[in-house]
Amino acid sequence: AYHLTNESVAFRTAAFGASVNAHSKLPMQCPVEVTTGERIGCRHVCHCTWFESCYTKAAFAGESLSTEENDSAHDVGICGMSVALIVLVSIAMFLASALAMMCTRLVLAERERRLEMLLVGIHFPNLKCRPSQP
Repeated sequence: AYHLTNESVAFRTAAFGASVNAHSKLPMQCPVEVTTGERIGCRHVCHCTWFESCYTKAAFAGESLSTEENDSAHDVGICGMSVALIVLVSIAMFLASALAMMCTRLVLAERERRLEMLLVGIHFPNLKCRPSQP
């Protein structure tokens, strides 16, 4: 569980000011939290990168994120992959798997064709295939 300590709230508020809103230019990209690897604070003190969106993240000063423990949560925001990027990655994965299936099918069909030609040559050694003359 993520804990928003009083020190991190005080640092971010002192460094960037508590009055920065989501529509203004925020001063920097959100830093990565060392313990969780999440980028938290995009609602008030920083902004996400171009391929991310700011999603809701409730936090309690000095408490865990469980709503059963404390009802005085506030939205600090967390950076995550944007919906557009998720859609693009999904389409790319679908097209890559379709291409892999088509390539596999072509390789196996060519292999079968060569094996068939080899077997025809073994059973009918006198059969000569010549291209037709114009």
